[in-house]
Amino acid sequence: RSITYGESCGGFLSFLINSCPEFTEYLACSVSINGVCDQYSMYTSSDIREFILAEGLGMNQDYIIKPEDLVKLFHHSPSSKEPLAPLLILLGAKDRRCPYNQNLVYYKDWKSRGKDIECYVYPTMGHGLEKYESLKYDAFTRAMLYVEDKINKFHQK
Repeated sequence: RSITYGESCGGFLSFLINSCPEFTEYLACSVSINGVCDQYSMYTSSDIREFILAEGLGMNQDYIIKPEDLVKLFHHSPSSKEPLAPLLILLGAKDRRCPYNQNLVYYKDWKSRGKDIECYVYPTMGHGLEKYESLKYDAFTRAMLYVEDKINKFHQK
């Protein structure tokens, strides 16, 4: 069986694949590290708003956003979709690229609905793990233990 694992934009893809019914029969679990979860929220709070204009709307940085664009950003976001396989979210509380609060809202919403979802916040980590050797190893170890557990449970079905 398969897993998805990604950081930043890869985390975005991990979220999206996890919400696609056509993939979840093969998916044991997903891991997202500082992933883009809500493009609308990212547009209003990230330090790289031009990324959302380009990737989310296909516009350049001079584009003046319209109300209907915000609706489009929401509907193209993982936050508008239900996670269908177990999901681990790892976050840096000091992340300015993908502000962690968007992921916390997603986590709390789906956890309260009984979804198999876990979240861990690293209080001193920003967007990337590469600057923090000990946090990088902790996050990788945490993710691999989670994946091992979910794959074992998947095969026991």
